[in-house]
Amino acid sequence: MQFRSSILVVVASLAMCFGASASAAATEDITRLNAAAQRYAQRELPRGTTVTAGGLDARLQLPRCATQPQGMRMIGNPASGAATVEVRCLASPGWKLFVPVRTQQRSYVVVAKAPIAAGTVIAPEQLERVEQAVRGATRGFMTDIPAVAGRVARRHIAAGAVIRPQWFTAANVIDRGQTVTLVARAGGVEIRSRGEALQAVGPSGLVKVRNLSSGRIIEGRAQDDGSVLVN
Repeated sequence: MQFRSSILVVVASLAMCFGASASAAATEDITRLNAAAQRYAQRELPRGTTVTAGGLDARLQLPRCATQPQGMRMIGNPASGAATVEVRCLASPGWKLFVPVRTQQRSYVVVAKAPIAAGTVIAPEQLERVEQAVRGATRGFMTDIPAVAGRVARRHIAAGAVIRPQWFTAANVIDRGQTVTLVARAGGVEIRSRGEALQAVGPSGLVKVRNLSSGRIIEGRAQDDGSVLVN
């Protein structure tokens, strides 16, 4: 949701405008409206989130609420950095409007301590976990080193870059040309033989293997221990 300069919705019973008709009575202070939106957003969002309310038109004139304006709900995705908070006057006559807010969170993220070349296995010592202000959904960056270390970089990663999940993939458990153990199970019986992998594959991936005894090419699923389970 884009940050808009002013979004105003008023109940039908409310008589308000930007002209002189509202100037005769006490009008609402915009700082109170911003404060109400900020308080509400701060309560609803994770601890450590910075919230800044603002963007209402300075010419806005609302009858001053006899009670403190209250935030009621949040609209939009705060993780994107912008949302709006519905603020209401609960006294009579009532009104409501939407106050834009900007949000920024602090989180621990995994960053590259040094450049990481594409196609290499990422080592733990190439990573560090730091706290910094972030914008975007939490799934947009990695927060734990063990979830990254041991994976293969899919692209060059610059030093200091925040590691994102699409930048790496699981390391191969089987390499092309590797001799593997073929495992076939049926009726409680397990048969093992040796084969040559015809392609590299990651955990649980399908791989074609040449049986070294029969010469037949069969397909199986790679296991974490480097064996291949076939039907």
